[in-house]
Amino acid sequence: MSQFIFILSFCYALACIFLTIKWLSIKNEYSGQPIPADLFLSVIVPVRNEAANIGALLIDLALQNLPKNQYEVII
Repeated sequence: MSQFIFILSFCYALACIFLTIKWLSIKNEYSGQPIPADLFLSVIVPVRNEAANIGALLIDLALQNLPKNQYEVII
């Protein structure tokens, strides 16, 4: 039984390493490119009992790189 657990743990570790390497090799294809003028995003934030956190979330959303007229926040 302990050999099975060892083999299973080893395979899990290999899978984690493989996925980490693949994740790190993904290139960000949008970095440095200008934001299209016709782009408009709607950010929908479902909240419940989050009054303590909503202020920080709105501040983080306001600090995004999009111009203010290219996105809306729906709470």
